Amino acid sequence: MRSLSEKTQLIVITHNKITMEAADILVGVTMSEPGVSRMVAVDVEQAVQMAAN
Repeated sequence: MRSLSEKTQLIVITHNKITMEAADILVGVTMSEPGVSRMVAVDVEQAVQMAAN
């Protein structure tokens, strides 16, 4: 998956933790209240840096 992503953009739909660990950016949809969906994106590298501080 890494070598393929160097040449093209990949969109993977999964709940597999190992697959998500390979991602650079995670995008998800959350529903904190019924009927209201919200899109959430996380830059994994930036999140790791924030967690280290």
